[in-house]
Amino acid sequence: MTWLMMLALLWIVPSAWGHAPAAQTPGEINLFAFDPWSWSLLIGSALLYVRGLRRLRQRSGKIGRSRDLLLFCAGWLSLAMALGPPLDPLGGYLFSAHMLQHEILILISAPLLVLSRPGGLLLWGLPASGREGFKRLRLQRWLRATWDGLTSAQGAWLLHAAVLWGWHLPALFDASVRNDAVHALQHSSFFLSALLFWWALLQRRQAGAVLYLFTTAVHSSLLGALLSFSPTVWYSPYLETTRFFGLDPVDDQRLGGLIMWIPAGLVFLAAGLLLTARCLREPPLAEETR
Repeated sequence: MTWLMMLALLWIVPSAWGHAPAAQTPGEINLFAFDPWSWSLLIGSALLYVRGLRRLRQRSGKIGRSRDLLLFCAGWLSLAMALGPPLDPLGGYLFSAHMLQHEILILISAPLLVLSRPGGLLLWGLPASGREGFKRLRLQRWLRATWDGLTSAQGAWLLHAAVLWGWHLPALFDASVRNDAVHALQHSSFFLSALLFWWALLQRRQAGAVLYLFTTAVHSSLLGALLSFSPTVWYSPYLETTRFFGLDPVDDQRLGGLIMWIPAGLVFLAAGLLLTARCLREPPLAEETR
């Protein structure tokens, strides 16, 4: 719980500027622009993690499991890829690039960070007053009850599905492209709901996890298929910008739909198969207690 609260705090400050492009000609497009808020947060989280590693080593002479460190680095790098150039500025001109950002956040960054279990190190990276503050928060009953609800398999599944489908409504998606604050909220909600989803299924190991992964693969693939087969453009900001890259707006949308459809389905199905294999390898509870 601690690591998610800390990542949420890092994400509260607007983490991405709006994608509304300013270029009027291809020559004006700047694909090397970066958002200072995103990079401040990314660098800050890395420094916090490194500080926690150093403190742990000073206290115990160890730095934790190398596997967790590698997973955290991979998750952090995927976040930097999704929120940095050239993908982030490109998302203002191509719907397919915007979709690729979302898929990286949901399918790569979130599960890698969940599997890396960085909570303890991030907590040790805080000053003593910060650690005490989080400890007091964890004792609050309402916070614990909220956490239990959000990280139940049902709660996490419903929240993730609602965020995914809700943000793809044309009115909300258009607003996220045109407005800085709405765009920050969109990326934040995608990332945080994905963290909750993967935490509930990978760390809490709740019954029915495979079913929730399978149904998520189905409904996310359905959304991707609807985008791919639609004969009309859903999101108006991209009607004029895809021409800079020689793409028809409908073709760009179809490509974005395929990016959601195929990778998402494969990742969720692969995760379901891995969870099934893990369950088959684990001995029954009755045997464990003999």
